[in-house]
Amino acid sequence: MTQIPLRWVLVVPFVLQTLGAVGLVGYLSYRSGQQSVANLVDQLMNQTSSRISNRLDAYLRAPQDVVRLNQLEMEQGLLDPDNIPQLEKLSLNQVQSFEDLISIGWGSAQGGTIGVGRDNTGALAGPGALVLADETTPGVRRFYEIDAQGNRLRLLAETPGYDPRQRPWYELAVKAAGPTWTPLYPFSGLPIAS
Repeated sequence: MTQIPLRWVLVVPFVLQTLGAVGLVGYLSYRSGQQSVANLVDQLMNQTSSRISNRLDAYLRAPQDVVRLNQLEMEQGLLDPDNIPQLEKLSLNQVQSFEDLISIGWGSAQGGTIGVGRDNTGALAGPGALVLADETTPGVRRFYEIDAQGNRLRLLAETPGYDPRQRPWYELAVKAAGPTWTPLYPFSGLPIAS
């Protein structure tokens, strides 16, 4: 019978024990690291979605507030939707007052339209340049560059054949008989070439 050397009897169990302990600690560390990373990812995702949700709520609140204010003023007889100069001034004030509001527009049952908005194309002079679109001549919508007081600086473009009653935003508002959200659609707005 072969005898196992004493050195092997003492060293092998110690090496096996050490390898087992190192392997177990390594495995537990790996699992703990995975859980930590998963928890961190969950926290980051929750924080990011919360921030996006808060920003989106704030961004969408401005148009709702403006519509609510305009509706209240019409109900109280303070706002006449057929008074174009009043609508121009009110729209200009609202676009200037609400940082998250890019533009505001009105469409009438007679086919008239008026709107005020910021130039976000960079084609006009200065970052605060405003645009006024009106349809005081039936069937022709005019775009003007205006100053902060609403004074028309220059005619930018004319668009014949624009009828707001055929736009999705108008049709859905009439159908809903009040304020409503529309699906996304291409904006047929300011025809500025930079």
